[in-house]
Amino acid sequence: MNIHYLFRLIRFSLLSFFFSVPAYSSPPSSPPDIPRFAPDKVLVSFEPGTSGAEKRAIHSQAGGKVLKTLGAINLDVVSVPAGKVFKNITVYEKNPNVKYAQPDYYRALILPGPGTEGTDPIPGIGDYFQNQWAVNNTGQNLLTADNVLLLSIGFPASYYQGTPDEDIDAPEGWALADSDPVPPTPVVIGILDTGIATSSGDFPSLFEERNFTTDADANDYLGHGTHVAGIAGAETNNLSGIAGVARGPVLANLKVCSDLLGLGIGICPVSNSAEAILYAANLLETDGVPDPNALNAPYAVINTSYGSDCATINPSTGLPDPSAPPPTGCGGVEQDAIVAAAAAGVVHVSAAGNVYSTDLHWPAAYPEVISVGGTDHHGSIAPFSTFGWVSVLAPSTEIISTAPCPSTGGPYPEGCVNWLSGTSMASPHVAGIAAMVLYHEPSLTREEVIDRVEQCADKTGVHGQSFTGWSLHGRVNLYNTLVGGCGAPPPPPPPPPAIVLSATGYKEKGVHTADLTWNDSAVTTVDVDVKRDGTVVTTTTNDGVHTDSAGSKGKGVSYDYQVCETGGGDCSNTVSVNF
Repeated sequence: MNIHYLFRLIRFSLLSFFFSVPAYSSPPSSPPDIPRFAPDKVLVSFEPGTSGAEKRAIHSQAGGKVLKTLGAINLDVVSVPAGKVFKNITVYEKNPNVKYAQPDYYRALILPGPGTEGTDPIPGIGDYFQNQWAVNNTGQNLLTADNVLLLSIGFPASYYQGTPDEDIDAPEGWALADSDPVPPTPVVIGILDTGIATSSGDFPSLFEERNFTTDADANDYLGHGTHVAGIAGAETNNLSGIAGVARGPVLANLKVCSDLLGLGIGICPVSNSAEAILYAANLLETDGVPDPNALNAPYAVINTSYGSDCATINPSTGLPDPSAPPPTGCGGVEQDAIVAAAAAGVVHVSAAGNVYSTDLHWPAAYPEVISVGGTDHHGSIAPFSTFGWVSVLAPSTEIISTAPCPSTGGPYPEGCVNWLSGTSMASPHVAGIAAMVLYHEPSLTREEVIDRVEQCADKTGVHGQSFTGWSLHGRVNLYNTLVGGCGAPPPPPPPPPAIVLSATGYKEKGVHTADLTWNDSAVTTVDVDVKRDGTVVTTTTNDGVHTDSAGSKGKGVSYDYQVCETGGGDCSNTVSVNF
């Protein structure tokens, strides 16, 4: 067993003993005590061509009240009596004009409690770039309070240092892009999360803020969205706080998750997710009328650091049915929005989940999304990360980033930064890189950006470990991605032919004639075919010489010769004879 992995397991066990707090920042599935869907909403998608009058009649029959319409995917978000979700779905699905009806499923994220994954920053450190091993791993100590605690009881210091160069090569990429002109339109990263607390000081200006939840505002009262946003695009070169990956692109706060009953658990309904995704793609409309409040969308990139599995729900209990096969995703609403946004050119990046398995989790598992697993500061797969099917890997353990400041009532009263771990932290590294590519080369298409991010990922680590053993494409690298040219190498040129032909042309009584010679020892047949301009003109004994009379006269004529083994075997090089 890798000694660093052993220490990691011991470390997590000790911290769990000391603090007894669950430690997930973006779990792939809802814990048992978290509801799987909204108790009073149904999402109804209609077949194309269904008229407004027909939709109203269907809702009237089912007893549903329309709360909002997402016209781009022909969907109504409908209020139904609490506890009657599946009864109403049954009524809707009987109508041939209904494409599908589904619950408003919850995607979940749980914020780690204090002390579980790297806790309060050590006092007196105002510039935290030195602790950002993910962007620049020098083998530095990871200055978190729990590391200090474990060092004090004798754990090897080397474990609490990174492995040099196990990072995304951010400073090298920034140096390459610093001279780039500002693109004609902003390169916007939409952070779909719990909101962004601008009080942290590392967000001097956001492109815009939109609240898709029932919360009173778009502020972050959980800390998750602020942390994710800082990783993607906190201000750089300001000698304080941390440095975001994307230098130049701007952030937008699209709040889709809110706290569940004040428990520190983020609930992200797929209706909120779909609405924000469509908004980012400039596709949010009602009855064909675009949203008048949209600002210069579509965005370049969106990040969703939340997700869940999708167990089949038993209608009689409202709970997952372990005996039923799981559906793909969680119905069609979120995927419909993702497909529409992809067609509009939006690059979607999402956390792959934290269960250390190959289980699929959505929205990361949709094919239009760059799914992201996590690595640690030694270049190993993180002990919680989903792996196997994920597109790419990125740093995810003990990531220091922005947090709501005490004045906003944030969960971290000691300061405006904090350490968190999870694929939630890996995903915004990739979102920042994707945005930097578009800032560096604004003319690239969505498909070209995705290809660049994936193909330019590091395939192996410092110790030779295979990142493509844990993911499809490897761990992302900002510098390589900006440089480009990382696609599959061209196939090697074919080897030279074993049969080497030479030819001399002359005129015999004015007739074009060529003396051909070749290395007969390289031929495996008794006879050879002599080809002129691709056509066999004679079959002769393989003795290494032949004279061909073309039968023509004049100037400005050229013939191409080959000799080939009979029966379709190997051929020589082609030799041209000019007259």
